[in-house]
Amino acid sequence: MDNQPTKLEFSQNLRTMFYLQHGEDKTIPLKLIECRDHPIPHGEGKVSLLFQGPDKFVLPGQTYRLRHEHIGEFALFLEAVGSDHKSLYYEAILSHNSQS
Repeated sequence: MDNQPTKLEFSQNLRTMFYLQHGEDKTIPLKLIECRDHPIPHGEGKVSLLFQGPDKFVLPGQTYRLRHEHIGEFALFLEAVGSDHKSLYYEAILSHNSQS
């Protein structure tokens, strides 16, 4: 349950819904809309995940429990990175050892 999904697992589930557990009784739907590589020097890299969520309120940057129908349940640090008139956007960065 605590294993971090891989870059491949995320990329295979683009445009699908993830469910964030907020508090004991609230579940927030987040749609994975982007999975992008960020190469850095010396052959290592990072992966940026961009999620689209409802505009009801901004979640503070912290680690959350997420659930996905195919990937299962896992923890991920999310940070708000923008908004438009109908959605808020959250980003997660995976380190190079989570990319396989």
